[in-house]
This record gives sequence, structure tokens and C-alpha cells, in this order.
Amino acid sequence: WNGYKRVVQTVTYLPHFLSWVIVYALFNNMLQLNTGIVNRIISLFGHEQIIFLQSTKYFRSIIVISEIWKNTGWNTIVILAGITAVDPALNEAALIDGASRFQRVLYVTLPCIRSTIVVLLILKLGALMQNDITQIMMFYNSTTYEVGDVIGTYIYRQGIGKILPDHSCRTHSVLHRDGFDSHHQHHCAQNGGNRAMVKKSVFHSPRHSAVGTSFGDRLFGAICFTCITLLAIVCFYPVMNVVAKAFSNKTDVAAGRVVGIWPLHPTLDSFAYVVNSSRFISAIKNTVFVAVA
Repeated sequence: WNGYKRVVQTVTYLPHFLSWVIVYALFNNMLQLNTGIVNRIISLFGHEQIIFLQSTKYFRSIIVISEIWKNTGWNTIVILAGITAVDPALNEAALIDGASRFQRVLYVTLPCIRSTIVVLLILKLGALMQNDITQIMMFYNSTTYEVGDVIGTYIYRQGIGKILPDHSCRTHSVLHRDGFDSHHQHHCAQNGGNRAMVKKSVFHSPRHSAVGTSFGDRLFGAICFTCITLLAIVCFYPVMNVVAKAFSNKTDVAAGRVVGIWPLHPTLDSFAYVVNSSRFISAIKNTVFVAVA
């Protein structure tokens, strides 16, 4: 079980370290017409395939899902840190009183990590007006400006794309003011949260005659295990599918035969093409120079 937990943690943390360029490539790979796994499943059920990345109906959902997929594993580190700080005596007392696993989570764990949850919520509210411009610019295009433009991308397109610096500066001043207001709200909410942390939560567990592992405990454990496994698969599959396509020949990729995590006919032609490119070598040199500087 400990080994399984370490594997799941590693797999779910992995997306956080991928740049938005790579994340866009992963989602574009899954959402492509004919060859994408999502559209292939849609076709399997007899429905018409969808151009997701050019659809104003699905664009916002894709942005939200990609953000969740990238940062869920990393955000769990804070939650896990809060859970490890919970006094084991509280769980032991609840177990002796006959509380099930779900009841221990509901009445012991969640109240103890309430302050951690509040801090994460405040941090998200403080950054409400500061969207990840890189993510939006990678995913959106001219057909999705209406639902995809945020303040940062709007400033970029107006100030640089259309060369309207005055208009861009005025918009930026509004953004800066909203950011200040968000920071002020964050400070006030944090002070209120600190005062609330002084209050001590009291656990009142329902008593049962039997102490031990009941059917409800086993069912709750099975549900948690299934959810964690599905989360690991969701985080792991897109990355490995792209890796499999990178090691596959062009014929298999064009025909949409590579849907798993293993290439049908392994080859290194794609890597040889990239490595032999002079622009690739220049990009590595420029990356090192910028990092050192």
C-alpha cells in the first residue's frame, strides 16, 4: 500500500512540472478530430465529432479542466501536510467511540484542516483577477476570443498586436487597481481566518456498539482507492500517449492507431529529426543563456 501511494503521488505531481506548451500539446493530442481519444469515443457512441479547441461552447470547460489536471496533484501537498498535522489521538478516540472511516473524515480530519482549506481559498480569491496568460494564449485562437479573452491577453493584443499603447496602459491601470483590492480583501480575510483558528473544534462522535472495520469502512476505503486510481490514470495516460506517439512511425500516428501507452512499431525517426535540426541546437543554447543570465 505504501508503494502504491508513492506511485500515485508521483504520477499526480508530474503535470505540475509541465509547461503550458506541453499541456496544450497533450490536450490537443486528445481532442483532435479522427485521431484524438475523446473524439474516437464520441464516434464509438454514434455521435458527430467535435472541434473542441475552436468551439466557444467547450473552450471555458477545457481551460478549467486543464487547470485542474495540471495543479490538482501539487495542491494536494498542502492538504496532505495539514492532514499529517492532525493529532492521531483524535482519530483513535473516534475509532474507540465507534466512528466509521467516513465519520472520522467528516468530524475529525476536515475540522482539523479547516484553516488550511480557508488559506487555499483566500489565495485563490486573491488571484481572482490574475489569470494565467500563458495558458489562455496557448489554448485560444481567433474563433474563441469572445469566451477566451482575459484582461492580460486583451492588453497584449491591444497594446502589442494592434499597437495601441495608451489603451493598453489604461486597461493595465484598472487591472492593477483590481489586484490591489484583491490583495486588501486577502489581508482582511486572512486576519479573520486567523481569529477563527483560535476557536477549538470539538468532536462529537456517534457511538456504536461494535469497534473495528465494518462493511461501511471497507466500502468507503474501496471508493477512495478507486477514485485515487482513476486520478492517477487521468494524470498518467495523456503524457504516456504522447510519448508513445513520439516513438511511433508517421503512418501509425496519421492513421490513429496509437491510442495506448505503447508504440506499435517503435522508431526514433522523430527524435533524430529534432536533434539534427540546427534550430533545436540554437534553442538549447538560448535557453541556457537566459537561465544563466
